[in-house]
Amino acid sequence: MDLRTLLFADMVLQVCCAAGLLLMSRTVPGLRGLRWFGWAYGCATAGLILVIWQAAPGEVWGVLLGRFLVLLGAVLMTQGIAEFAVPAASVLGWGGFLLAFFAAADYAALRRPHHAVTAVVVFACAFAAQLLVGILVLL
Repeated sequence: MDLRTLLFADMVLQVCCAAGLLLMSRTVPGLRGLRWFGWAYGCATAGLILVIWQAAPGEVWGVLLGRFLVLLGAVLMTQGIAEFAVPAASVLGWGGFLLAFFAAADYAALRRPHHAVTAVVVFACAFAAQLLVGILVLL
């Protein structure tokens, strides 16, 4: 199975999860954080679409926006976890800072001639930082 097929299968799963969670958040009023999870899956889906069908091999905007949306999905997922744990909790300030830092660092990495490895490392570090915030919220 090639990478594009695997990403497409993941995208279909993300759409199903987003639709199910958004529907459940409307029908079960007592569950907190589900709408954030639904929007997180929606952002991840949009990001995967941009990464799968980028305009041209040298085009950086589709890849940058796709990675940004996947990371935004992680931020929204962490917000959903925070709201589920404590109703008034918010990690959106941290997430906004992380997204701004990531966008600048990833754009700088993608502008370099041999950018592939550096850009992946930047994305992996930003995603790991956001997952660490999610772990801290759970603790």
